[in-house]
Amino acid sequence: MSLVYSFVLALTAVFIFPVISAYPSHNTKVLTRAITGRYIIGFKDSIDSIAHVQWADSIHKRNVVRRDGSEPLSGIETMFRRINAYVGHFDPATIETIKANPDVVYVEEDQIFEMSQIESSSALITQTNSTWGLDMISHREPNVTGYVYDNTAGEGHYGYVLDSGINIEHVEFGGRASLGYNAVGTPETHYDHSGHGTHVAGTIGSTTYGVAKRSSLISVKISNETGYYFSGMIDGLDWALEDAINNDRVNRSVINISGGGPYSTAVANACLQVYREGITIVAAAGNGNRTTTWQSPAGNTGVIAVASVDHNRKRAPLSNWGPVITIFAPGEDTLSTWIGSATATHVTNGTSMAAPHVAGTALYLQKLEGLSTPDEVRERLIELSTKDVVKDPQGSPNRLLYNGAA
Repeated sequence: MSLVYSFVLALTAVFIFPVISAYPSHNTKVLTRAITGRYIIGFKDSIDSIAHVQWADSIHKRNVVRRDGSEPLSGIETMFRRINAYVGHFDPATIETIKANPDVVYVEEDQIFEMSQIESSSALITQTNSTWGLDMISHREPNVTGYVYDNTAGEGHYGYVLDSGINIEHVEFGGRASLGYNAVGTPETHYDHSGHGTHVAGTIGSTTYGVAKRSSLISVKISNETGYYFSGMIDGLDWALEDAINNDRVNRSVINISGGGPYSTAVANACLQVYREGITIVAAAGNGNRTTTWQSPAGNTGVIAVASVDHNRKRAPLSNWGPVITIFAPGEDTLSTWIGSATATHVTNGTSMAAPHVAGTALYLQKLEGLSTPDEVRERLIELSTKDVVKDPQGSPNRLLYNGAA
């Protein structure tokens, strides 16, 4: 596939604007809604991407001329850098023609979906003022306090946080957090307005609340108060892949996505492409108390799907479950970094909080053991996990996250 960063034929890149205003409540099930007229189109990697874009644009322009007085549709809006897909607003005639093209792999309506949050040099170090979640992942036995970890702590490795942003001024990040890319496309800044992304980042790598305390954290903003778009998630995955490749850190990177929605072929293909390029993806299983099999991205091939447990190693009441779950991790009553000041903290719940425990552990193990592929990371997480201690797994593989330290 050709690397296309701007559109041919004077196409102007237009970002994606949300169309629903209900921010997911902290007790919500999965909230989704298709975006009328906006599609994600995937094409074969063997074709000339520029020629295909030219063709699609010509079909769109021809059909726009034929329309009678309706509000004009914008056509192609976003062409991804390395993922074989693009996003656009098209009328029915254009989309039917695109579907009929043998070079097209899939055509899927864009959707908006929830964040998976529910409110309510080698030497071992023991952190005594740790969270219960950090305590749990560093001990096989229950109710042992203190977070035990190797002091390499993910140094020189990178966590891409695909979320609502990161409060990079927070003292807990110590200058290791940066703003990478804003895929939301609204006039707002990269600032984290919800706190969700900052909380997630803190669990991955903050000094006090984080698993990989020396890792670097890169904010890829794919959501705002409205929620996520599938197209925004793909844009974020695409940017993270490009950034990791350009900076020669593919095997030192982990992508965390603490959000999800119904199964999406477009998201599944994007995740598969990132996985095949060699980047580990960790995703929250979701908070619907149902199977994760038909969820994206957690149910997609190549993604490490994380379900949540409470202090007692019991599956959290709303945590999703099922055979596609890779591992359970602490997610209830999780204390981490927050927005509003450089010292703010907050306690919240959900598989959103479980996933970054796993992402941080992946970074930690990459550094400590030299793991270099997503398969090596997954297999090591499974191998180290404490088996058959999770209560009420609901048919999920019974594995609890463990970092191997104690």
